[in-house]
Amino acid sequence: MEGGIEVSDFECIDGPWPDDDITALVAPNRIVFNPSLEDDDLRADVLAFAAALCCSLVLSDSAPAGHVAAPGGLVLIGREKLPEPPTGPGRLAGMFARRCGKDTTSATFKIYIP
Repeated sequence: MEGGIEVSDFECIDGPWPDDDITALVAPNRIVFNPSLEDDDLRADVLAFAAALCCSLVLSDSAPAGHVAAPGGLVLIGREKLPEPPTGPGRLAGMFARRCGKDTTSATFKIYIP
C-alpha cells in the first residue's frame, strides 16, 4: 500500500477469470489475483513479480531495457516459473522475495501482453 499499488482478488459478477493458467493481472498500480490461486508459496512469488512489474511497466509499444512494454496497460502473469534473469523485473522480484524472507531462486514468471 505504501507504494500506491492496490492488491485484490478477482471479484466480478459479469464473467469468469480469463484462464486458469493466469495467476494474476497487472495494470499500473494494480494487481488482481486469480481467485483460485490458493498456494501461498506460489502466491508470494507471484506477488513479488507483480509488484516488480508495476514498477517497470511502460504504456507504449517499446520500453527501455529492464522495463516491460504494455501498450494497453495490462500484463498477464502465467503459472510457468522462469529462471531469474540478471536484470529487469524478474531480478527485482527475486530481490523482493528474498528480502521478505522467502528462500527462492526465482520469482519470475512467463508473461503475456494482450
